Amino acid sequence: MLMTVAVAGVPTSGVSAEIAPIDRDAIVEDAARAGERFWNQIADRDPYPTMGIRKVFAYALALCEARRHPERLERLFELAAQDQDRDPQSAGYGNFKWTWRDDRVTDRNAVEFCMQDAVAIWRRHREWIPEPARERLRELLVYSVEGCLRHRVPTSYTNIALLNSGNLIALGEMLDRPDAAAEGYRRLDAFCLWTWQFGTREYSSPTYYGTDLDGLLFIEAYAGRESAKEQARALLQLFWTDLALSWFPPKQCLAGPHSRSYDYLRGLGNVDRYLWLHGWLPGERPGAAGLLQPLLGQWTPPDRLAEFSRQFPRLVRPL
Repeated sequence: MLMTVAVAGVPTSGVSAEIAPIDRDAIVEDAARAGERFWNQIADRDPYPTMGIRKVFAYALALCEARRHPERLERLFELAAQDQDRDPQSAGYGNFKWTWRDDRVTDRNAVEFCMQDAVAIWRRHREWIPEPARERLRELLVYSVEGCLRHRVPTSYTNIALLNSGNLIALGEMLDRPDAAAEGYRRLDAFCLWTWQFGTREYSSPTYYGTDLDGLLFIEAYAGRESAKEQARALLQLFWTDLALSWFPPKQCLAGPHSRSYDYLRGLGNVDRYLWLHGWLPGERPGAAGLLQPLLGQWTPPDRLAEFSRQFPRLVRPL
């Protein structure tokens, strides 16, 4: 693990002291409206070959949060069912094809990303969803339990290990599958032990810190055991501390060295959604659809962490 350590405190501009109020309703409405083009592409015709399964669940969540077009949900869940591997003899049983054109499950991470939205839909909106769509969604969830159980994620694979353990916990407790929930709690314990001993492999990652935070907020919101919620809060504190200490105000991005990133030159990534939402990153709002999961989270970083971003110079060293 690389830990960023502040070695001196020289006043400088860092995280904004004043956070503009967030219009949550506007973000939700914009997320639903942004999916109109997608809906027109899949409403009454075969999906385009590169349609990603994640977009189906993300759009369904946006509609539910905005309380718009409940009649569209059955079509969305129908497409998701067609994309799901339901052959018990298949290695990808319970998982999803990443894109519509795939002939089989090629990336087992698909079920983890999809269930983050699907569980939120079920927990927050199932009474609002029309009965046919609700039954289709429940069927998707039941098969997905097997997809998550069969997805043996290395504990060191930070973001997917968090999504996988959280999904198993939530799905197991929702669907009366104590075996799945127990396995989810076991995998979360293993992740915490790994992090205690070795740190996280996704340190200072503009891309994957966003997914890590999604997974931790999901556990904090939906886990039934208070001990798991406490584990999630401790890990959220760890990640946000590293975000604060890695923040480089002149460029308004995470300083290097980055671990996993798709934008080494500019340092942009999914974590920008969280940085903007909590007032650390000024400027225009990121895409509304990508803000839904951060908006649903209840835990917020303590104000004192913002002070770390104002301390210079800093030393980055391996522990």
